[in-house]
Amino acid sequence: MPRRVQPTAQQVQIPAPVGGLNTAAAGLALPPGDCPYVRNLSAAENGLRSRFGSREWTLSVNGASDEEVRTVVPVLGSSASKLYAATSLGLYDATVATDTPDRPVDWPSPGNLAGWGSWTNMVSAAGVHTTFYADEANGLYRYSEAGGTWEQVAFGSAPGEIDGVDPGDIVFVRVFAGSLWLVPHDSASAWYLPAGQIAGTAVEFPMGVKMPHGGTLVGLWDWTYDGGSGMDDALVAIGSGGDVLVYQGTDPNDASTFGLKGVWYMGPPPAGRRIASSYGGDLLLITRQGVVPMSRLVVGIPDARAESLTFKVSNLINTLMQERGNYRGWQIVQHPEDNALILLVPKQPGGAFLQLVQSPASKGWFVWNGLSMVCAEAFDKQLYFGDDAGRVLINTAYIDEVSLNDPNAFQPVEWSLVTAASEYGAPRQKQVGLIRPVVLTGGATPAVAVTALYGYRTTPPDFPALVSGGAGTWNNATWDVDVWQENAQPAQPVSGAAGMGTAVSIAVSGRAINRTVLVAIDVSYTMGGML
Repeated sequence: MPRRVQPTAQQVQIPAPVGGLNTAAAGLALPPGDCPYVRNLSAAENGLRSRFGSREWTLSVNGASDEEVRTVVPVLGSSASKLYAATSLGLYDATVATDTPDRPVDWPSPGNLAGWGSWTNMVSAAGVHTTFYADEANGLYRYSEAGGTWEQVAFGSAPGEIDGVDPGDIVFVRVFAGSLWLVPHDSASAWYLPAGQIAGTAVEFPMGVKMPHGGTLVGLWDWTYDGGSGMDDALVAIGSGGDVLVYQGTDPNDASTFGLKGVWYMGPPPAGRRIASSYGGDLLLITRQGVVPMSRLVVGIPDARAESLTFKVSNLINTLMQERGNYRGWQIVQHPEDNALILLVPKQPGGAFLQLVQSPASKGWFVWNGLSMVCAEAFDKQLYFGDDAGRVLINTAYIDEVSLNDPNAFQPVEWSLVTAASEYGAPRQKQVGLIRPVVLTGGATPAVAVTALYGYRTTPPDFPALVSGGAGTWNNATWDVDVWQENAQPAQPVSGAAGMGTAVSIAVSGRAINRTVLVAIDVSYTMGGML
């Protein structure tokens, strides 16, 4: 008769999975530093930190059903900067916090695709700071710093006008090598003005003949890279068929110094024109396979997914592209306060927004939800975003929905994760007895719920009720009187667990009202036999 294996009590500490979400590996192949499920956390010092929250900056005043903020436009002037928000009705001034923002521009063609725009800041040869904006429905607008006003650019040869191409047809703008480049709708050509000019005669630059997969021009981006003999600047054009054209040089009038360096294929991009973004010395492309750096695309990629920055979450990207690839709102933006890279994912009808966030600390990807980010831009060292209720908010601090008119009205940030499944060295039955998360918090006792999961489940526990704290914490401090607690305080709440299985995961959920960091999870378990 075989000897019966006697149960033994053992302990293990699971470090916070700073490697982030991993949907590419399966089951026990998941590295211990990764996890199969995570929400509203990102890697930071000591572990995983609750994400930044949201604070109202401007409120909508008209309540239109389609009054989402579709574009945030930073205007960078010579002496002062301003912030505007484009909706389906017009441009709002969002420079200062207010519940009654002015709307200096009413679109001549509101609704539909109005407000889904692109913008660029430019300094002319005369030293004039100018901002251009263009969208699908209303064409090209120009901001005058001297007058503090926007004007729709007219077609013609008079001063301030543009001819050669109708400004009313322009849907995308970009400054490259000192020249303003314009992209008309349903066109495979770009147009450019002489270097340093903000008006005048635009010259056509055909690109369609170089696009083997056809389609129209989506947009233009600048790419600064190391060409082997120093840094070089290139103009990158992306077609709707998925072709990526790279031009090098500064003067498109001189064919001997400006020309096509190569054509690559990234596959048809998702909807919209915010499908690329400069990041460091690279250009990041949003493809149906994930986020691919331009530097990797041009050297040839036998496996697009493997070369993408989002390889570990490629299965999630594939699902999201199938569900939402035809909806506008895809965008990459760098968070100036958090230094994180954020991929905005639009919602589908009846769904919800989410963001994929790469932490600079670990290069891992994390999922954020609860933030209705239709669009986002960095401005004045913070990340401003527009939502689907016509508001502009700031992604900052560690609480959600901080009211513009009552800063003590807010919602906690709800976070959760499930660790990688483990057999703890042997495929035997295990029963978790105690779970002790190690949490650092800047104030109140953290609200944390834990449970043991068996059989590769990824369902976190319900969010716990908030626990009241002392002085210097939300709901217990006096605004403009108390001092917020800065030093992180450790907490190690112990909870029991139930169930039994061979592969064990630990699920944790929490509510944060200040900076909260999950450092590790201590687990006590009993191991039995195979059956």
